[in-house]
Amino acid sequence: IRKLKLPIPPIITQQAIVQFFNDTYHLKQQKESSARSLLAGIDNYLLQQLGITLPEKKNHLSSKTFIVNFNQLTGVRFDPKPFEKYYTDLQIAISNSGYKLNKLKNIITHLSSGDWGIDDSPVYSDDFERCLVIRSTEFDNEYNLMLDSKRVKYRLINREKLLKLDLQRNDILIEKSGGSPDQPVGRVAILDSSLGTLNKFCFSNFIHKIRCDQSKVDAEYLYFLLRSFHTIGLTETLQSQTNGIRNLMMKSYLDLTIPIPPLEKQSEIVAHINSVRQKAHQLQSEAAAILGNAKQEIEK
Repeated sequence: IRKLKLPIPPIITQQAIVQFFNDTYHLKQQKESSARSLLAGIDNYLLQQLGITLPEKKNHLSSKTFIVNFNQLTGVRFDPKPFEKYYTDLQIAISNSGYKLNKLKNIITHLSSGDWGIDDSPVYSDDFERCLVIRSTEFDNEYNLMLDSKRVKYRLINREKLLKLDLQRNDILIEKSGGSPDQPVGRVAILDSSLGTLNKFCFSNFIHKIRCDQSKVDAEYLYFLLRSFHTIGLTETLQSQTNGIRNLMMKSYLDLTIPIPPLEKQSEIVAHINSVRQKAHQLQSEAAAILGNAKQEIEK
Protein backbone atom coordinates (compact mmCIF):
# COMPACT_ATOMS: atom_id res chain seq x y z
CA ILE A 1 0.00 0.00 0.00
CA ARG A 2 2.88 2.37 0.80
CA LYS A 3 4.06 2.07 -2.81
CA LEU A 4 0.77 3.31 -4.28
CA LYS A 5 1.08 6.49 -6.35
CA LEU A 6 -1.58 9.05 -5.34
CA PRO A 7 -2.57 11.99 -7.56
CA ILE A 8 -2.44 15.13 -5.43
CA PRO A 9 -4.13 18.05 -7.20
CA PRO A 10 -4.06 21.56 -5.71
CA ILE A 11 -6.01 21.96 -2.44
CA ILE A 12 -8.66 24.05 -4.19
CA THR A 13 -9.27 21.18 -6.65
CA GLN A 14 -9.44 18.67 -3.80
CA GLN A 15 -11.98 20.84 -1.99
CA ALA A 16 -14.04 21.19 -5.16
CA ILE A 17 -14.10 17.41 -5.58
CA VAL A 18 -15.16 16.88 -1.94
CA GLN A 19 -17.88 19.52 -2.26
CA PHE A 20 -19.10 17.99 -5.52
CA PHE A 21 -19.27 14.52 -3.98
CA ASN A 22 -21.07 15.75 -0.85
CA ASP A 23 -23.62 17.69 -2.93
CA THR A 24 -24.19 14.65 -5.11
CA TYR A 25 -24.60 12.34 -2.13
CA HIS A 26 -27.09 14.76 -0.55
CA LEU A 27 -29.10 14.79 -3.80
CA LYS A 28 -29.07 10.97 -3.82
CA GLN A 29 -30.41 10.90 -0.26
CA GLN A 30 -33.14 13.41 -1.16
CA LYS A 31 -34.36 11.27 -4.05
CA GLU A 32 -34.32 8.11 -1.93
CA SER A 33 -36.23 9.91 0.83
CA SER A 34 -38.84 11.16 -1.67
CA ALA A 35 -39.24 7.62 -3.03
CA ARG A 36 -39.76 6.21 0.49
CA SER A 37 -42.34 8.90 1.24
CA LEU A 38 -44.29 8.09 -1.92
CA LEU A 39 -44.33 4.37 -1.13
CA ALA A 40 -45.22 4.95 2.53
CA GLY A 41 -48.23 7.04 1.48
CA ILE A 42 -49.82 4.24 -0.55
CA ASP A 43 -51.43 2.50 2.43
CA ASN A 44 -52.89 5.77 3.73
CA TYR A 45 -54.28 6.56 0.27
CA LEU A 46 -55.89 3.12 -0.12
CA LEU A 47 -57.42 3.09 3.36
CA GLN A 48 -58.68 6.66 2.89
CA GLN A 49 -60.32 5.73 -0.42
CA LEU A 50 -62.09 2.86 1.35
CA GLY A 51 -63.17 5.02 4.27
CA ILE A 52 -61.08 3.04 6.76
CA THR A 53 -59.67 5.05 9.68
CA LEU A 54 -56.96 3.26 11.62
CA PRO A 55 -57.57 3.13 15.37
CA GLU A 56 -55.01 4.63 17.70
CA LYS A 57 -52.54 2.25 19.30
CA LYS A 58 -52.50 2.77 23.06
CA ASN A 59 -50.08 1.22 25.53
CA HIS A 60 -51.85 1.87 28.82
CA LEU A 61 -53.22 -1.05 30.81
CA SER A 62 -56.89 -0.45 30.04
CA SER A 63 -56.27 -1.01 26.31
CA LYS A 64 -54.62 -4.37 27.06
CA THR A 65 -57.31 -5.63 29.40
CA PHE A 66 -60.43 -7.18 27.89
CA ILE A 67 -63.10 -9.82 28.35
CA VAL A 68 -63.79 -12.52 25.77
CA ASN A 69 -66.87 -14.75 25.80
CA PHE A 70 -66.13 -18.47 25.76
CA ASN A 71 -68.23 -19.02 22.62
CA GLN A 72 -65.83 -16.71 20.74
CA LEU A 73 -62.95 -19.06 21.60
CA THR A 74 -64.67 -22.33 20.78
CA GLY A 75 -62.79 -24.09 18.00
CA VAL A 76 -60.02 -21.48 17.67
CA ARG A 77 -56.59 -20.85 19.20
CA PHE A 78 -56.51 -19.47 22.74
CA ASP A 79 -54.59 -16.40 21.72
CA PRO A 80 -55.09 -12.91 23.21
CA LYS A 81 -53.74 -11.06 20.16
CA PRO A 82 -56.92 -11.06 18.00
CA PHE A 83 -58.96 -9.76 20.96
CA GLU A 84 -56.76 -6.77 21.84
CA LYS A 85 -58.66 -3.49 21.51
CA TYR A 86 -56.56 -2.18 18.61
CA TYR A 87 -57.28 -5.25 16.48
CA THR A 88 -60.97 -5.47 17.33
CA ASP A 89 -61.30 -1.75 16.52
CA LEU A 90 -59.40 -2.36 13.27
CA GLN A 91 -61.86 -5.09 12.26
CA ILE A 92 -64.76 -2.74 13.03
CA ALA A 93 -63.13 0.03 10.96
CA ILE A 94 -62.81 -2.33 7.97
CA SER A 95 -66.43 -3.47 8.34
CA ASN A 96 -67.57 0.18 8.42
CA SER A 97 -65.80 1.10 5.19
CA GLY A 98 -69.09 1.93 3.47
CA TYR A 99 -68.58 -0.49 0.60
CA LYS A 100 -69.95 -3.97 -0.01
CA LEU A 101 -68.14 -6.59 2.08
CA ASN A 102 -67.28 -10.21 1.41
CA LYS A 103 -65.05 -12.88 2.89
CA LEU A 104 -61.81 -13.47 1.00
CA LYS A 105 -62.73 -17.15 0.55
CA ASN A 106 -65.94 -16.16 -1.25
CA ILE A 107 -64.15 -14.21 -4.01
CA ILE A 108 -61.55 -16.91 -4.77
CA THR A 109 -61.94 -19.27 -7.71
CA HIS A 110 -58.74 -21.31 -7.25
CA LEU A 111 -56.19 -21.86 -4.49
CA SER A 112 -53.27 -24.23 -3.98
CA SER A 113 -50.23 -24.91 -1.83
CA GLY A 114 -46.77 -24.80 -3.36
CA ASP A 115 -44.17 -27.49 -3.93
CA TRP A 116 -40.43 -27.47 -3.23
CA GLY A 117 -39.77 -30.34 -5.66
CA ILE A 118 -36.44 -32.19 -5.82
CA ASP A 119 -32.84 -31.15 -6.45
CA ASP A 120 -32.03 -29.88 -9.90
CA SER A 121 -30.10 -32.42 -11.95
CA PRO A 122 -29.14 -32.75 -15.61
CA VAL A 123 -30.64 -36.25 -15.52
CA TYR A 124 -34.35 -36.38 -14.91
CA SER A 125 -37.33 -38.23 -16.34
CA ASP A 126 -40.21 -36.89 -18.39
CA ASP A 127 -42.27 -36.80 -15.17
CA PHE A 128 -40.48 -33.62 -14.00
CA GLU A 129 -40.11 -30.06 -15.24
CA ARG A 130 -37.19 -27.77 -14.35
CA CYS A 131 -38.72 -24.64 -12.81
CA LEU A 132 -37.66 -21.48 -11.03
CA VAL A 133 -39.22 -21.87 -7.58
CA ILE A 134 -40.38 -18.60 -6.02
CA ARG A 135 -39.55 -18.44 -2.30
CA SER A 136 -40.40 -16.00 0.48
CA THR A 137 -36.94 -14.47 0.09
CA GLU A 138 -37.99 -13.24 -3.37
CA PHE A 139 -40.84 -11.16 -1.91
CA ASP A 140 -39.83 -7.51 -2.19
CA ASN A 141 -41.24 -5.32 0.61
CA GLU A 142 -41.35 -2.24 -1.64
CA TYR A 143 -42.68 -3.50 -4.96
CA ASN A 144 -43.45 -7.10 -5.88
CA LEU A 145 -41.01 -9.92 -6.61
CA MET A 146 -37.24 -9.45 -6.81
CA LEU A 147 -35.84 -12.34 -8.83
CA ASP A 148 -32.06 -11.95 -8.61
CA SER A 149 -30.52 -14.22 -11.25
CA LYS A 150 -27.61 -15.02 -8.91
CA ARG A 151 -29.83 -16.13 -6.02
CA VAL A 152 -32.90 -17.80 -7.56
CA LYS A 153 -33.37 -21.54 -7.11
CA TYR A 154 -34.27 -24.03 -9.83
CA ARG A 155 -35.87 -27.31 -8.79
CA LEU A 156 -37.49 -30.28 -10.49
CA ILE A 157 -41.28 -30.24 -10.10
CA ASN A 158 -43.59 -33.13 -10.88
CA ARG A 159 -45.61 -32.31 -14.02
CA GLU A 160 -48.89 -33.48 -12.47
CA LYS A 161 -48.28 -31.16 -9.51
CA LEU A 162 -47.57 -28.29 -11.91
CA LEU A 163 -50.94 -28.85 -13.56
CA LYS A 164 -52.66 -28.63 -10.17
CA LEU A 165 -50.78 -25.43 -9.30
CA ASP A 166 -52.09 -23.96 -12.57
CA LEU A 167 -50.16 -20.68 -12.48
CA GLN A 168 -51.85 -17.86 -14.35
CA ARG A 169 -51.33 -14.13 -14.77
CA ASN A 170 -52.70 -12.09 -11.81
CA ASP A 171 -52.59 -15.02 -9.39
CA ILE A 172 -51.62 -13.80 -5.90
CA LEU A 173 -48.95 -15.53 -3.82
CA ILE A 174 -49.20 -15.41 -0.01
CA GLU A 175 -46.26 -16.05 2.32
CA LYS A 176 -47.73 -18.58 4.76
CA SER A 177 -44.54 -19.60 6.62
CA GLY A 178 -41.41 -17.66 7.53
CA GLY A 179 -41.44 -14.11 8.82
CA SER A 180 -39.03 -12.70 11.40
CA PRO A 181 -39.22 -11.04 14.85
CA ASP A 182 -39.92 -7.64 13.26
CA GLN A 183 -41.81 -8.83 10.18
CA PRO A 184 -45.08 -10.78 10.46
CA VAL A 185 -45.77 -13.54 8.00
CA GLY A 186 -48.39 -12.84 5.32
CA ARG A 187 -46.57 -10.78 2.68
CA VAL A 188 -48.07 -11.01 -0.81
CA ALA A 189 -46.90 -10.90 -4.42
CA ILE A 190 -48.72 -10.91 -7.74
CA LEU A 191 -47.76 -12.78 -10.91
CA ASP A 192 -47.67 -9.84 -13.30
CA SER A 193 -46.39 -9.40 -16.86
CA SER A 194 -42.82 -8.70 -15.68
CA LEU A 195 -42.33 -12.46 -15.18
CA GLY A 196 -42.92 -13.33 -18.84
CA THR A 197 -44.44 -16.76 -19.50
CA LEU A 198 -45.32 -18.69 -16.36
CA ASN A 199 -44.88 -22.26 -17.57
CA LYS A 200 -41.35 -22.42 -16.12
CA PHE A 201 -42.28 -21.04 -12.69
CA CYS A 202 -43.37 -22.70 -9.46
CA PHE A 203 -43.61 -21.60 -5.83
CA SER A 204 -42.38 -23.23 -2.64
CA ASN A 205 -44.39 -25.11 -0.02
CA PHE A 206 -44.02 -22.05 2.27
CA ILE A 207 -46.29 -20.13 -0.10
CA HIS A 208 -50.02 -20.35 -0.90
CA LYS A 209 -51.61 -19.21 -4.16
CA ILE A 210 -55.05 -17.70 -4.67
CA ARG A 211 -56.91 -16.56 -7.77
CA CYS A 212 -59.77 -14.11 -7.40
CA ASP A 213 -63.00 -13.88 -9.35
CA GLN A 214 -62.25 -10.86 -11.55
CA SER A 215 -65.94 -10.32 -12.24
CA LYS A 216 -66.16 -9.28 -8.56
CA VAL A 217 -62.73 -7.87 -7.75
CA ASP A 218 -59.72 -6.55 -9.66
CA ALA A 219 -56.71 -8.78 -8.90
CA GLU A 220 -54.34 -5.82 -8.51
CA TYR A 221 -56.78 -4.07 -6.17
CA LEU A 222 -56.95 -7.21 -4.00
CA TYR A 223 -53.16 -7.49 -4.07
CA PHE A 224 -52.70 -3.89 -2.91
CA LEU A 225 -55.36 -4.32 -0.22
CA LEU A 226 -53.77 -7.51 1.16
CA ARG A 227 -50.39 -5.73 1.17
CA SER A 228 -51.93 -2.93 3.23
CA PHE A 229 -53.54 -5.41 5.62
CA HIS A 230 -50.07 -6.84 6.24
CA THR A 231 -48.51 -3.39 6.67
CA ILE A 232 -51.05 -2.25 9.27
CA GLY A 233 -50.49 -5.43 11.28
CA LEU A 234 -53.70 -7.31 10.61
CA THR A 235 -51.89 -10.56 9.79
CA GLU A 236 -50.20 -10.49 13.22
CA THR A 237 -53.52 -11.78 14.61
CA LEU A 238 -53.56 -14.65 12.10
CA GLN A 239 -50.23 -16.32 12.76
CA SER A 240 -48.84 -18.97 15.04
CA GLN A 241 -45.21 -19.66 15.87
CA THR A 242 -43.49 -23.02 16.20
CA ASN A 243 -39.74 -23.73 16.32
CA GLY A 244 -38.91 -20.13 15.44
CA ILE A 245 -41.03 -20.15 12.26
CA ARG A 246 -44.20 -18.11 11.96
CA ASN A 247 -47.14 -19.78 10.22
CA LEU A 248 -50.16 -18.05 8.74
CA MET A 249 -53.41 -19.71 9.76
CA MET A 250 -54.88 -19.97 6.27
CA LYS A 251 -58.43 -20.74 7.44
CA SER A 252 -58.49 -17.48 9.42
CA TYR A 253 -56.76 -15.60 6.61
CA LEU A 254 -59.39 -16.72 4.10
CA ASP A 255 -62.03 -15.40 6.51
CA LEU A 256 -60.66 -11.85 6.18
CA THR A 257 -63.33 -9.23 5.46
CA ILE A 258 -62.70 -7.57 2.07
CA PRO A 259 -64.29 -4.20 1.18
CA ILE A 260 -65.33 -4.36 -2.49
CA PRO A 261 -65.99 -1.01 -4.20
CA PRO A 262 -67.45 -0.97 -7.75
CA LEU A 263 -64.97 -2.23 -10.36
CA GLU A 264 -64.58 1.30 -11.75
CA LYS A 265 -63.47 2.54 -8.33
CA GLN A 266 -61.09 -0.40 -7.96
CA SER A 267 -59.52 0.44 -11.34
CA GLU A 268 -59.13 4.08 -10.28
CA ILE A 269 -57.35 3.01 -7.08
CA VAL A 270 -55.07 0.62 -8.97
CA ALA A 271 -54.14 3.28 -11.56
CA HIS A 272 -53.24 5.81 -8.87
CA ILE A 273 -51.12 3.36 -6.85
CA ASN A 274 -49.28 2.16 -9.97
CA SER A 275 -48.57 5.79 -10.88
CA VAL A 276 -47.12 6.46 -7.41
CA ARG A 277 -45.01 3.30 -7.52
CA GLN A 278 -43.70 4.21 -10.96
CA LYS A 279 -42.64 7.68 -9.71
CA ALA A 280 -40.94 6.12 -6.67
CA HIS A 281 -39.12 3.59 -8.85
CA GLN A 282 -37.94 6.36 -11.17
CA LEU A 283 -36.57 8.34 -8.20
CA GLN A 284 -34.76 5.26 -6.90
CA SER A 285 -33.25 4.61 -10.35
CA GLU A 286 -32.07 8.22 -10.55
CA ALA A 287 -30.59 7.98 -7.05
CA ALA A 288 -28.72 4.79 -7.95
CA ALA A 289 -27.24 6.43 -11.06
CA ILE A 290 -26.16 9.64 -9.32
CA LEU A 291 -23.07 8.32 -7.53
CA GLY A 292 -21.91 6.40 -10.60
CA ASN A 293 -22.11 9.56 -12.69
CA ALA A 294 -20.34 11.54 -9.95
CA LYS A 295 -17.49 8.99 -9.90
CA GLN A 296 -17.01 9.44 -13.65
CA GLU A 297 -17.02 13.24 -13.29
CA ILE A 298 -14.44 13.11 -10.48
CA GLU A 299 -12.20 10.84 -12.54
CA LYS A 300 -12.39 13.34 -15.41
